[in-house]
Amino acid sequence: MKTYFLSVLDSTWTAFLGFLTTFILLNFYIEKPFSIIFSACIAIPLYLIAFQKIKNKEVVKKADREKNKQVENLVYTLSLLDKNKLLNLFEKAIIRFGEKTLKRKDGIFIYAKPVAVFPIFSFDGIRKTDVVRVFNSIPKSHKAYILGDKINKELEDFILRFDNRIEFVDAKKVYNFLEQTLCLPKEIKTVKKKSFSFSEFLSKLFKKQYSKKVKNILLSGMMFKMFKF
Repeated sequence: MKTYFLSVLDSTWTAFLGFLTTFILLNFYIEKPFSIIFSACIAIPLYLIAFQKIKNKEVVKKADREKNKQVENLVYTLSLLDKNKLLNLFEKAIIRFGEKTLKRKDGIFIYAKPVAVFPIFSFDGIRKTDVVRVFNSIPKSHKAYILGDKINKELEDFILRFDNRIEFVDAKKVYNFLEQTLCLPKEIKTVKKKSFSFSEFLSKLFKKQYSKKVKNILLSGMMFKMFKF
């Protein structure tokens, strides 16, 4: 609703500027009633065109936000998989893409091409030691593709030091590849944290204190009876 209102507002402003500009220009050559009519005839199409463009732009933005959310969920899911399951998933995708593979300890080697694929998804991100490990895992004739979430500029520059034998593939491209090969894993949904409630906290606190107090009273009563006998 808010987006629609802003679209109408922006379109109205565009149409008003078009009307005002046209009116000022025509007012020197045409009498006032006609200059207003012609200006309105210009403003109405301007409004419709502006509204459609803004609407299309918002649709694209919404689609991008949704796609980014799906990519984030994919990264989270892949980060939870153990190494063997992660390799199996990407080996399956590569085979469906039409390539023959050889799975090794940390990566997947493709027969027909001197290429190796190393999916590295972790909540700690990709480190320089991971890049070095990948480089040492491939023969001199091979090129390695590291699949992961995203990397910073420092790591990007570090990868460039390996004579174009290592290339990083970000999460968006990974998502597109897995989607294309129908290998997107089932999303593992995160458990939403319950929002903190001060009243609930006090309720539990007093309940705990009350329970402890009752327990102490009962214990004192039992001790009193024992000593009485």
